[in-house]
Amino acid sequence: MAPLTALGALIERRLLAGPEDDLLVLAVLGGSTVFLADLIRAIERPIRFEHIHVTYEEGGGDRPLAIIFPIPVGVDGERVLLVKDV
Repeated sequence: MAPLTALGALIERRLLAGPEDDLLVLAVLGGSTVFLADLIRAIERPIRFEHIHVTYEEGGGDRPLAIIFPIPVGVDGERVLLVKDV
């Protein structure tokens, strides 16, 4: 669990610098769910999270992502962390 604690602290330092900052975590459905549960426990600040479903589009070598479910919240002006399984 120590690496996740360190990752949580890093996320807080880099993304949540001010006391009023909050974080929206978008987690890709599937393998990220268990990791997400551990990660949000390691972040000591309040966060919001939503699940999204993505797929890779056929073709291009860079394998662009297509979001299948609409993101259920607005992300304009938000600090967003995308959590994806490996």
